[in-house]
Amino acid sequence: AAGQYGLYVQDSGSNTINLSYIGNSGGTAGYFDTASSNTLSQSTVAGNASSYALALVFSGFNRIMGSNIINGAYVDGLFSTNNQISGSRIAHNHLTLYGLALMTTASNTVTGSFISNPLGTALGIDAPGGADNNTVSLSTITSASATAPALGMRGSWNSVSQTYIANSAGYGAVLQDSNFNSITQSTVAGNSATLNALYLWNSGTNTVTQTLVSNASGDAV
Repeated sequence: AAGQYGLYVQDSGSNTINLSYIGNSGGTAGYFDTASSNTLSQSTVAGNASSYALALVFSGFNRIMGSNIINGAYVDGLFSTNNQISGSRIAHNHLTLYGLALMTTASNTVTGSFISNPLGTALGIDAPGGADNNTVSLSTITSASATAPALGMRGSWNSVSQTYIANSAGYGAVLQDSNFNSITQSTVAGNSATLNALYLWNSGTNTVTQTLVSNASGDAV
């Protein structure tokens, strides 16, 4: 498996990758597999446009700091908890893959980061069983998709605060099958005559407070 990636960290912890370039034009560049308490800082990770550049699978307590992730990142697996992404730029340009995907995972933190995906969802906090207790703050999340939201959420007890969420062509944020989540001191902006800036679907007990929700072409909520 190691030969498939630029960097492969398996069953390993407390490693530091700093000021580095990790690339793989054929697929995922950096893969953390059952790896914990590692640090990736001030580095560039560049993968193939049809996959994710960076993957954390069954890996927890890792830190991604001040890094540039080209072609997306995903965090997946029941043990992928308490990871921290800070001061980083994560970009993808894909219809069905996310800029950053937090899948079947909990208690991860994203702060001070810029996440974008012009063709699809920029940040997906999403899992059939729920992605819960994740925190997003002081970040920018953008899309230009007419069908996918900038922020897509399916989970509970997630928190978004002091974050700018915008889609220049459609939904700003969609919460589906989501309960007890909060959006505070943020901006949610959409631009569609037929799609809401903020859309709640089969969701309850969510809180939106001190937040500007706007739609330049239609209904805000």
